[in-house]
Amino acid sequence: AASALAHEVGDKGSEDYFWYKFLKAKDVYQKLWNGSYFNYDNSGSRTSSSIQADQLAGQWYARACGLFPVVDEDKARSVLEKVYNYNVLKVKGGKRGAVNGMLPDGRVDMSSMQAREIWSGVTYAVAATMIHEDLVDMAFHTASGIFESVWSEEGLGYSFQTPEAWNTDDQYRSLTYMRPLAIWAMQWALSRPKVPKQELKPEMEADSLRIHHAGFSKVARLLKLPEDQRSKSLLQIMFDYTCKRMLT
Repeated sequence: AASALAHEVGDKGSEDYFWYKFLKAKDVYQKLWNGSYFNYDNSGSRTSSSIQADQLAGQWYARACGLFPVVDEDKARSVLEKVYNYNVLKVKGGKRGAVNGMLPDGRVDMSSMQAREIWSGVTYAVAATMIHEDLVDMAFHTASGIFESVWSEEGLGYSFQTPEAWNTDDQYRSLTYMRPLAIWAMQWALSRPKVPKQELKPEMEADSLRIHHAGFSKVARLLKLPEDQRSKSLLQIMFDYTCKRMLT
């Protein structure tokens, strides 16, 4: 997105710099790929392979903005099919929405409160992502779980006060939340607005990369909130001073 914004204002150097950053981040993200979806992290913990409903959030943003996709189409479809078959269908037969976390063995991820919850807004976001990847039937079945929970006679009776979340025991949290407005992301995906698409760019020259990195690093330092100097140890002060001397 930063690269595209720089392109719009004619800042070629910044455009290339942020494109380089995107490619580097994209390569790092690919390391989480396990053959059918992206792992939660690479720590090797019990929940590292948890299937996260919103693991393609970046892909959704990119598609919605007409930007270059974060992952390949085949991988995106594989992820969404996994989320649909596990996070959606394994919870109340697909009539509650997409649970945030699901373990590969089909059990809900109970490692945290958020992992075992269904977030209405996230479910709509997942459905919008499915539409962007031409999985329209799957998208509407996924989103229908929110309708079943909120509006149907067999649901949970929330109606005009859709909450942020409910868990697999049908306990809700935070009524009349704003995130369910993500349903409009489905309309946006269906309308397919015509937006200019990014094109692949050549690798950035090393000298240009260093110059722009130094410039943006300086801006980032200026934008940092001041720290409480009293909380710093002598070692931290020496480290900060050394880094400052090296970067100036």
